[in-house]
Amino acid sequence: MAGNHTGERSAGGTAGEPTERDALAAVGRLIEARGGVVDLRALGAVRITRCPVLDCRVTRSLRECREESAEEEGQPDLSGLPVYRNLADHPVPPPHDPRVRRVRELVLDGSVRRHGCFCGNGKVPCSMCAGRGRISCEPWVRCAACRGREGCTECGGSGRRRGARPAPERRAGAAADAGGAPADCALCGAPEAACPDCRGRGRSRTVCADCRGRGSLPCPDCGGSGKNDHEACGGQGVRTTWTRGVVEDAPHHEQVRLPGERLPFRVRHRARRAGAWRRAVLGGGDPLPGGLAPGHRAALGPLLERRPGEVARRVELAHLPLLRVEVATDPDRVFYVFPGHERPVAVPVASRRRARQVAAAALAAAFLCSLLLMAALLPR
Repeated sequence: MAGNHTGERSAGGTAGEPTERDALAAVGRLIEARGGVVDLRALGAVRITRCPVLDCRVTRSLRECREESAEEEGQPDLSGLPVYRNLADHPVPPPHDPRVRRVRELVLDGSVRRHGCFCGNGKVPCSMCAGRGRISCEPWVRCAACRGREGCTECGGSGRRRGARPAPERRAGAAADAGGAPADCALCGAPEAACPDCRGRGRSRTVCADCRGRGSLPCPDCGGSGKNDHEACGGQGVRTTWTRGVVEDAPHHEQVRLPGERLPFRVRHRARRAGAWRRAVLGGGDPLPGGLAPGHRAALGPLLERRPGEVARRVELAHLPLLRVEVATDPDRVFYVFPGHERPVAVPVASRRRARQVAAAALAAAFLCSLLLMAALLPR
């Protein structure tokens, strides 16, 4: 697993870890800015502890190989796909960037088969016109005055009377529907029983503009040919099957949590923005960079071992030297010092002793408020 190793630092960062003298100077500048004593040695004992910070992100490219049956219409060109005999042993180079998902397809040697379709030439009869190529159409335009009703109340447009002459009120109804006086039916001869416009024919004397009176139209589905492409073979008359090998390299991201002191939020926030982090990018076989704390180096060793299916790896390291400064005569504060882009940065935070005092005071205030509230609610 080839990789690259760069030991770059943030632009403008200091060359090395801040010394104890640098840390005392940074804390002294902070105390002086707030009107305090500058010479820390005059304040009494000073305790300095190293607590470097390491941020590590690992991206592994894990490979999965599988075989599956493939089928395609016609005779696809498979000449551009690699041919394999044993997928697990076939050499496939790892991805250049482990953070990118990559899928490669291969063809099993000797698995390609051509199958002729039962349709013969890739065509089947059209289902809409049943292979005739034409569909029925009314050669005459329907009568608008009938409004979808029977053209004649006696024969219904069939030319054969269904019964006796209709009653006068029925004929009046027919005349109202037709929009004028009823006419004698031109088909069955019934007097005053038919639509005055079409005279019982149910259609006007206008020829259909679509079929021009022929009574049929070319099928819109097959275009008049009577046949369509066979969907099973895509109109090719042949299908191709083969065994496809798939090699998938998928990225898996890990955020490595290392043991160590949990820094206060204020320190972490300032360090992210103002710290001169030392950054490095490692590949699968690259050694760890120098300058790491022994505890971090020991913790990273097992975490960076190769995982099953791993074909490539990218490790992003960000290291920040950090000193914790405690002044005996200032027990309410603790100072954290780290290299900045121009000079060491000191960040003061409340000490544990001060945090306990504040918590106790808040608890006492809450207890007192609860007592006063209870006293106010008691009946007098």
